[in-house]
This record gives sequence, structure tokens and C-alpha cells, in this order.
Amino acid sequence: MAAVGVFMARSDVFLALEKTQLFYISAIGIFLAFTGIAIYASGMPRTLQKARVCPSCYAKNAIMAQTCKQCRKKLPEKEE
Repeated sequence: MAAVGVFMARSDVFLALEKTQLFYISAIGIFLAFTGIAIYASGMPRTLQKARVCPSCYAKNAIMAQTCKQCRKKLPEKEE
């Protein structure tokens, strides 16, 4: 979608149209390019955060957690 948008935004190079038609085609092309980039970026993982898994209930906890947020049992010491 982004590639189509870039092509449409640069349609003045390929097409001989009136200025208003080129403007509308370029505007639609820019919109499609940004939409394509946004769709692509939304599928990317944000940040990978490590988690400590509780051996009792298998809940994911913050890396610095001392106790499990679900069962409240003490988590084992960190393995490095």
C-alpha cells in the first residue's frame, strides 16, 4: 500500500494531467503511503520486556519482581 501511495504521490512525473487532478491524485497517494506505513508499524512489536515466570502458577511477572503478582509466592533468585 505504501509503494502505491508513493507512486501516486509522484504521479506528476508519469502523467500529463491538469494541476487540480494531479493535486488530488498526489493527496490520495500521500494518504495511502502514510496509511501503509502505519499498518506496517502497528504489526511490529513495541519493546521486548523480559519477564520472570512463577514456577507455581506460571504467571508472568516483572523482571525485578520479588513475589508473584498472582499467587503472591516468593519468586526464586534470578538465574543469570
